[in-house]
Amino acid sequence: MTIAALKIRLVGMHFMELRHAPLALRIAFHGWIVAVWALVVGLS
Repeated sequence: MTIAALKIRLVGMHFMELRHAPLALRIAFHGWIVAVWALVVGLS
């Protein structure tokens, strides 16, 4: 699951152009990734 979360981050940052997005949007995106990762790992 950790590798999948890292791949989602790479796709978001590079292909969705979030690396040039405002800081608040990048923080929200990373927070969403961490929250979903924690939920999936916590339930398994």
